[in-house]
Amino acid sequence: STALRVASADGSLPAPLVAPKGKRERNLMMLQNAIEMREGDRNIEYNYALELRNAGKMDESLLHFRKAFELIRDLPESHQVQEFNLAVVQQLATVLFSMKDYQGVLQLTEEAFVKQLGMFASLSLLVSMASQAMGDHENTLIYAEQCIALRDQPVMIPGILDVQTGLPHILIARALINLERFEESEAAYAAALERCPDRLDYLLESCHALQKRQETLKALDLLSNQVERFGQMRDFWMAGFGFALEDAHLWPFAFDWGTEALKYFKDQRDICYAYLMAAMLNGHWNKAAAFHAEFTPHPTNAQ
Repeated sequence: STALRVASADGSLPAPLVAPKGKRERNLMMLQNAIEMREGDRNIEYNYALELRNAGKMDESLLHFRKAFELIRDLPESHQVQEFNLAVVQQLATVLFSMKDYQGVLQLTEEAFVKQLGMFASLSLLVSMASQAMGDHENTLIYAEQCIALRDQPVMIPGILDVQTGLPHILIARALINLERFEESEAAYAAALERCPDRLDYLLESCHALQKRQETLKALDLLSNQVERFGQMRDFWMAGFGFALEDAHLWPFAFDWGTEALKYFKDQRDICYAYLMAAMLNGHWNKAAAFHAEFTPHPTNAQ
């Protein structure tokens, strides 16, 4: 699952959605009373839906977001407020997605009112993610590309921050792999890493994709070029061991990889064990024995 982040009006992250329980309950009660007194007020319905969502009452929140949507949809054009309309559509789509109503997200974009409003980057991202969840690779690709095309255009509301990250490119890469357009998928992974160079998960996903296509050597080359950036991360080194130790032709690489890994993690048990395994598989018995002797003060490691 992906936790989407919505920017504040100035582009910064909002404060955590945490409020004293009593205050939130008072807000909910006040808004509920306001709805009863001013039935059909789209602003109150929207704010009530937001407060319900922040309180974790997703079913009720969805009900009132839908009500707010119906109210703006049925207004005469002279009473339409573009900024508010965009906010309602984005919030409704986000709640639908968070509740795994992926078909509901797609159906929302088919509404004549939404079509007239026009697509925007955050909505395109949600549709792409919903399509991926449904296994619709063509739509995943189409809407992720649309998200990238729209993400630098001015918007009237705070958008989902992830449109500016590597996530749209990751969605493209996954779709292309499922469509067996492998070379294009490599370019998409590279674009994701260029956008978010510190995302180890993006790097490892691209390497696993190469391994599945029997291109482990290319995956290891990709890892080798990222030592400076990810060398302080244990999972980076363990991934390299995992790739290299599976193929006897790559055991020499595994030993060299382990030698380098020890410069960063000499006392980390998993790294040490993988190095010993690589040393023994390559017949470096003297090095393995000498290294093993260093564990004698530590019974668990020695074992």
